[in-house]
Amino acid sequence: MTRSAPISVSLTHAAYKRDAACSAVVIDQLRAGTTITMALAFGARRVIPVPTVDEALARRDALRRENPSRRVLLGGERGGVLIPGFDLGNSPGEYTPERVEGADIVFTTTNGTAALHAAEHSALVVVACLANLSAAAAVVEREPRAISIICAGTHGMVGLDDALVAGAMVRCLPDRPLSEDDTARLCLTWWDDAAEDIRSALASSLGGRGLIALKQHEDLDFCARVDITTVVPRLMSDGTLLPS
Repeated sequence: MTRSAPISVSLTHAAYKRDAACSAVVIDQLRAGTTITMALAFGARRVIPVPTVDEALARRDALRRENPSRRVLLGGERGGVLIPGFDLGNSPGEYTPERVEGADIVFTTTNGTAALHAAEHSALVVVACLANLSAAAAVVEREPRAISIICAGTHGMVGLDDALVAGAMVRCLPDRPLSEDDTARLCLTWWDDAAEDIRSALASSLGGRGLIALKQHEDLDFCARVDITTVVPRLMSDGTLLPS
């Protein structure tokens, strides 16, 4: 691999400098990236990420008018909890085959959907998490473009949970050079230090501490699992996420 196609990491989506020529890897480990991945893995027809609650409600209503027979669900969170009137929250374990198979899911979260919108003009946009780590790495490795890893962060702050997965992605792509700044190297060091006890590393992060405060310990357990699916959500030109 040549020096012209490096890996770079942005530790928050606001820090990402938009690059239409790159392959973008969007990470929101706790929990939007994991939830979206598992929703598609468990049979959802597509996930439609939107930035606001009002837009989610409007999109659901429009989809139902277009096709009254299609099942459309609302999923997401604000402040880490279920949005009133929504069908599903942001816990990956909620998105079981019984609940989501065949459905369109209109999805909005505090951080993850904002990161997806920041990346939307990139040549390729995929969602990566620990659950699909190897599969996501394989998808972007096949592309000749530079790889931009975009961490969602938490309320504009750096999240160690996302940085952990960014480091894991870098570790999965050993033939790719790293960008000149040290962000990718920092993430790689964090992954190498934390990989023996991923759950504890996630629990120590800003997002992990928030889940613990909300007594959502099961989500930490779920999100600590590595390579449990080969489904890689891919953002399409119409703004929807499909499995690849």
